[in-house]
Amino acid sequence: MKTSARLLRNIRAVSFGVFGTLLEPVPARAGNRPRNPPPSPASPPTPASPPTSAAWRVRAGVSAVLGALRFLGYRLAAAGDTAPQPAPPPAVILETLGLGGFFEEIQPATPPVRGDAGRRFRELAAALRLAPVDILHVGADLQTDINAALAAGVRAAWLSPTATFRPTGGAVLLGKLADLPELFRLADTAQHQRPPDGRATRNLIALLRGVPEEAPAPRGRRHDEPERVIGELILEVAAELGTKAKPLDVLRRHWAEIVDKPNLASASEPESISPTGTLKVHCANTIVRTELQTWRMKQILAAVLNHAPCRHVKKIVFCV
Repeated sequence: MKTSARLLRNIRAVSFGVFGTLLEPVPARAGNRPRNPPPSPASPPTPASPPTSAAWRVRAGVSAVLGALRFLGYRLAAAGDTAPQPAPPPAVILETLGLGGFFEEIQPATPPVRGDAGRRFRELAAALRLAPVDILHVGADLQTDINAALAAGVRAAWLSPTATFRPTGGAVLLGKLADLPELFRLADTAQHQRPPDGRATRNLIALLRGVPEEAPAPRGRRHDEPERVIGELILEVAAELGTKAKPLDVLRRHWAEIVDKPNLASASEPESISPTGTLKVHCANTIVRTELQTWRMKQILAAVLNHAPCRHVKKIVFCV
């Protein structure tokens, strides 16, 4: 993992192959007639249907990974596949499937150019106004994705869960897309000699990789702005991957609407929930505590109970 991370230093943009990397074919239903039935002897052969939005679906966890990379500051692009021009084009398919907003640049699908495999990646670098070496391309096809990217001077990561060898040319081998955010975190930490990111960042990576989260931070520690944003991203990832969100995380995400007063919400934060159902809320000062405890206790408790994971909360204690 650390060797792969060193290969990703100074990356400024990440591009992805579309068909086979971000998207996977929708399995045909049993009993359905094929899209292109075998031709009869008297009729000419029917060409294969081009990919459409209905024929493809987003791979599990893709939106979470793209969101994490955007949060970490990387520019994202979708590199046009070398398959025959689909109808509709990749930009339309990605937009239809809810991924279009992640990308700064989406290349059209183009047929391969004999003798110039890296042409589309040089065009991508020009469109992003970056040097090819500043871009990492992630793809599932060893020839049209990895070797073509390396031929253009673009760094490459081969997405192959079953690969038994590492591609030549210094490419990174990825078993799954969820490994990307951690690789970039390690590369960034090593590059700047910084300590590892906060607990929320590490828990985001743990969620993407399917491993247990870290224990909570010591009592009284306040989350800074990056930690709060990553906390919101963790909830989105959990929803996408089918992971049950924690009650305290739900409250922190919706605290502004629960309190319904921006100045009070920004000066207070849910801190813990005891096994007996007591919610402890940290307040910035005694004025905020008095306001919440005296005038808004019932409304806040009712709003907390409206969130399904928090219906075991019985009372709220406000502290400074």
